[in-house]
Amino acid sequence: MLFLNNLNKKIRQWCVLSIIIFLACAYFPVQVYAFYDNSHMNTSEDAIVFMETRGTIQQRWCIDYLKTKTGGRKTGSAFSDQKSGDSEEFNLIRQEQGLIGNARAGAIVPDYFQDFWWYDTTEHNWHFDLAGASKFYQNNYTSYSHFMNLIRTNYEGKKVVANNFNDYDGYSYNGSYGFDSGLGYDITVATLMNNAMLTIDLPNCTECEEKYSMVPDGNPAIDYKQNGSTTPVGSPGKGGYKIGNQDGTNYNCFSDTFGNNCPDIGSKSDGIYQIPNTTPGDYSYFTSDEDWVIMEPLDNAATFYYNEWFLEGGASRNSQKDYSSIKGRYYSLSSQDVNYLTAAIHYAGDANVQIHIWNTLGFNHAAYEEWIEGLKDDNYGYGKRTLGGNDPKRNFEDYDLVEAYIRGRANDYSTDRLDVLLTENAFLTYLARENRDNSDIMLNEDNSTRKTAAIYAVNQAITTIAIMYEKAVLELRKNR
Repeated sequence: MLFLNNLNKKIRQWCVLSIIIFLACAYFPVQVYAFYDNSHMNTSEDAIVFMETRGTIQQRWCIDYLKTKTGGRKTGSAFSDQKSGDSEEFNLIRQEQGLIGNARAGAIVPDYFQDFWWYDTTEHNWHFDLAGASKFYQNNYTSYSHFMNLIRTNYEGKKVVANNFNDYDGYSYNGSYGFDSGLGYDITVATLMNNAMLTIDLPNCTECEEKYSMVPDGNPAIDYKQNGSTTPVGSPGKGGYKIGNQDGTNYNCFSDTFGNNCPDIGSKSDGIYQIPNTTPGDYSYFTSDEDWVIMEPLDNAATFYYNEWFLEGGASRNSQKDYSSIKGRYYSLSSQDVNYLTAAIHYAGDANVQIHIWNTLGFNHAAYEEWIEGLKDDNYGYGKRTLGGNDPKRNFEDYDLVEAYIRGRANDYSTDRLDVLLTENAFLTYLARENRDNSDIMLNEDNSTRKTAAIYAVNQAITTIAIMYEKAVLELRKNR
C-alpha cells in the first residue's frame, strides 16, 4: 500500500511537472543577472571618474597606476582576444581598450562564462534551454554563483538555513525567498532542471566543448571554495560528463523535486529539506528528500579572481592568500592581470541588488533588471545614462553620495579580506529593503520605488568598486 501511495504521488508530481513546463513556456521568460550589462559597465566607469575627479590624492594615484598597467585611460591594451560564444555584444565590448575598456568588459564577463555545466534528463549544457527553445526560457548557470543568501525567513515565514558550508551561502532553490510560496520562479526552475547534476571536473570534461573561462583550467566547483568554504565536492565520475560519483562524498544535484536521483538524504528545518549531507550515501527513490546543490556565495567567487589571479597571478590556487606569490607583482603586473580585478568587481554590482541578497529568481527579479537597464518604455534606466549628464530618470550616479558612503563604511581599502568588504555591502542591500522608505522593489513595481532603490544601489556599487580599485593597488604596493 505504501508503494502504491508513493507511486500515485509520483504520478501526481509528473502531472504537475507538465503543467509547470507549459506555464514556464508561456509566462516565465527570465535570465538571471543583477544589474544588466550597461548598468554593470556604468558603475565600473563611474567609480573611475569619481576617483579621478573627486577622489583623495591616494585614490587618484591608485587609478593612475591602473591606467599605466592597461596602457592608458581609453587607449592601450584590449580586455581579451578570447571570444565567448554566448554574446556578440560582449565580444564587441571585450575589444575596448585601456582602463575604461578593461573595466567595462570585466564588469560583465562573469555573466558570460560558460564554466558551470549541468546534466539533466534532456541535455548536458552550460545553460538551461527548455527543450532547446532558448527564446522562451534560458538561464546561464554561471549566474547562480552571483548571490549571497542573507534571508532569515522565506516569503511564507519559514526559517531558512543559509550557512550550511559558509558564513552565508549562495543561491539554493529551497533556501530562496520564494520557495514554498506557490508556483514561483524558484520552484519552477528547480523542477525544470530535472535533478541536474553539476560537472565537478570541468577541465577534464569531454562533453563540455563550448566551455569558456577567464582562467586556465577553470573549475568553479573547486575554484570558488574560498574563505573557508566546506562545500563537499567529491570525486568525479559518470564518464565524460565528470558529474561525480553517487557515493555520499559530494552533493551536486540542483534539485530533487522530481526524479529523485541525488544520493544523500538531507534533514528538514521548519518543514523544508535544507540541511544537506546529514546521512551521506542513503537514498530513497520515492521520497524527495535527497541533497541539492547550494552554490558558493558571490564573495567567494570574487575572492578567487582577486586573490588567486589578480594578486597572485595563479601561482598557488590554494584557496588562501599566499603573500610570497604577491611579492614583486606591484612591478610586474600586466594588463591581463588587471582583467581579474575588473572581473571581481562584477560581484560588487551583484551585492547591491535586493533580489541577489534576498535570494530569489522571482519577486520582480527580471522586471527590475530590465527597468534599471532602460529596457522599459518609460525612459527610466541607469543603463542608458549619458556620462556626466543630468537626466533625473537615468543619471542615478551622485558623487556626493559616494563620498559620504565611503566615509560611512566600516571596512575600507585597508581591510585585509575582500569578502568582508563585499559582505558589508550585501548587508546594506539587505537592510535597505527592510529599513529604507519606499525601497522595496521585490513587492512594488512603481517607478518611484524603483528609482529610490536604484539610486541607493548604484551609488553603493560605485562606492564598493572605488574601494576595490584603491585596495587592489595598495595591497600590491604593501607586498611589493
